[in-house]
Amino acid sequence: MGDENSNLETVRRKQARSGRVDYGDPVVLHDSSKRRLVLIPFFIPHSDHSELAVKLVTYEKAPPPEDWILIEQKSISIGEASSRKLLAALRSRLAVAESGESGEFLVIRVAEGTAQLGAHDPAKVAAALTKVLSQDEIVQHLRGTELTTELVSAWRRNPTQRDAICCCSTKRIAR
Repeated sequence: MGDENSNLETVRRKQARSGRVDYGDPVVLHDSSKRRLVLIPFFIPHSDHSELAVKLVTYEKAPPPEDWILIEQKSISIGEASSRKLLAALRSRLAVAESGESGEFLVIRVAEGTAQLGAHDPAKVAAALTKVLSQDEIVQHLRGTELTTELVSAWRRNPTQRDAICCCSTKRIAR
């Protein structure tokens, strides 16, 4: 296993006795004097891929001096789809937590290349994006990059929007 500050981690995958699934080493998510929360990964082989499922288990520790004895309290099994939803929710909430401020946040997943506005006010989204695009590190990157035709076309289609962007209130953007 790797420590929290390392970019390197060893993950072991072992076959269960049944031979139908594999499992990984438990990951201790929380450990206090009274309780422990553990994540146990399961790898479910299919003909064309392996699915990740996890089991979250809470343990109660016995009173000292037997506090090394763990008594299982509750467990919940989560399939891959739910695990992915949990991961996405944690990533966006952690990005918001890093801001240290209260308010509304617009979280845009940049790896997917597109974003759905949903119920967000387009003017506020544009204002927030303008704020991000005006950051020095982004400007430096854009100077050496050929802008996509979509960005240039969008900018040219609505030239009045460029002026309106500056006077709108913005929602913060978390990355």
